Amino acid sequence: MNSELVPKQIVDKNGKATTVRVRADKGSARVAKAPAVQAPADPTKQLHAALDAGLAILNDPNWQTFPVEVKAGAILAVNNPDADESVYAKADELAHACEDWNFHDTALKLWAGIGRARHAQNPDEPLTEAYSMGYDNLTPPALLQRIYDEQGAFAHSLSQNENSPAGVLEALASNDADWMRENVAKNKSTPAKVLEALAKDSEWRVRWGVTQNDNAPTEVLDALSKDEQWTVRAGVARHGNTSPDVIRTLAGDANEAVVEAAQKLLP
Repeated sequence: MNSELVPKQIVDKNGKATTVRVRADKGSARVAKAPAVQAPADPTKQLHAALDAGLAILNDPNWQTFPVEVKAGAILAVNNPDADESVYAKADELAHACEDWNFHDTALKLWAGIGRARHAQNPDEPLTEAYSMGYDNLTPPALLQRIYDEQGAFAHSLSQNENSPAGVLEALASNDADWMRENVAKNKSTPAKVLEALAKDSEWRVRWGVTQNDNAPTEVLDALSKDEQWTVRAGVARHGNTSPDVIRTLAGDANEAVVEAAQKLLP
């Protein structure tokens, strides 16, 4: 079929313009091709990569360092909402590798992430990874309460978790194990009334634990400044909540370590 002839100006290399007639379909604009539609990226690919980075290091017999950012990336991966069973399986593999190389903290946090995911999928099923979840501060208080109620054997992991409910910490403050009471004494979420009771504990390490708690009340520290154990008095001397009058008193203590600690807080 013939097309309509239309004028078109052509300029040669010397700048001379010439008008010619061409068919209307000649030199028409080209239609841009639509970009190819790509399949959506696998949302778990990056999660696997983060875990593979840790496995590559720990499975290398000549590895030298396990960088903090690699550990953090693995923990973020197992807690990512896009994680699936394949991610959890690889996280479990990495957790065992971490445990073999004594990276206990990272292993527990990986297992805790798996446990929370299992609970979210099947909230009515018996809890798995209860100890790890009890240890990890990412575990919400309601789940920590359930661990205490249903699996008391893992209560010791709750004693140092700052998300543990106040009632759980108060109960653990009466535990027969002095190291568990010490953990509660150090826990920043332990209520003041519980710290007051622990400040009178028969074991000096428990009383010392109170002095390591950033939230220890001034009146409790003032009472501990008269403790017979110099380590406890030194803890009081180093604490920011200790009253100035008590600091001045401790600066004249019979123990050199207590004096040195108190002098650092004197104006």
